[in-house]
Amino acid sequence: MFQKFSTIFFFLFCVLFVFPNCHRPLTTLPPSSFDKMVMVWDIGGRKGVSYELRGHGDKVQGLVFLPETQQLVSAGDDRTMVVWDIAAERTKVPAWAESDNCQLCGAAFFWNFQAMWDAKTVEFNRQHHCRRCGKAVCNACSPNMSSFPKMGYEFPVRMCNECMKEIKPEDKQPLAKMYPARHQVVSMRLVAAGGSHDRTLVTCGKDHAVKVGQPG
Repeated sequence: MFQKFSTIFFFLFCVLFVFPNCHRPLTTLPPSSFDKMVMVWDIGGRKGVSYELRGHGDKVQGLVFLPETQQLVSAGDDRTMVVWDIAAERTKVPAWAESDNCQLCGAAFFWNFQAMWDAKTVEFNRQHHCRRCGKAVCNACSPNMSSFPKMGYEFPVRMCNECMKEIKPEDKQPLAKMYPARHQVVSMRLVAAGGSHDRTLVTCGKDHAVKVGQPG
């Protein structure tokens, strides 16, 4: 009985969602998360690369993808609507390194008692991470804040001294546009009345209001 139900469910899923979109080339998979970040998985290139998009100050609640313009629209609890340029060249966010000492100046972090004992000093250095290179650094080696849109950071984030020297003004050029959503969005849909250029973006908010606008 369960096997029959599973077969029927899979058939209905294919009819409703898979078959109608078979003629469309699927290149990116943009899921939202229950935090402030959006992750885009490049499944079309078959490289398994994922990109992080950080342009919200609160939870992301809705996503709409515009294939004609290669744009991704996100909205959420921060009353902000962000239009991302998915076609822009981006860089993968590095993994955060783990170390008992600052990887730039060598200062021991506060839990590294052995190093402090050997140096006969007491330090209370917290471990931070540079968002550009991923190194574990102390506060003295990473006092800088800068945006870096190529990695999805539209807002200023922590940068180490070495990376800050390499960041150029053009590296800070935004790859996303932000608009006021005027309410906390809980759901968002793109309604196509006619052709690809006749589209309406509909949002529903926590204020029980429905707002209608033109995307892009």
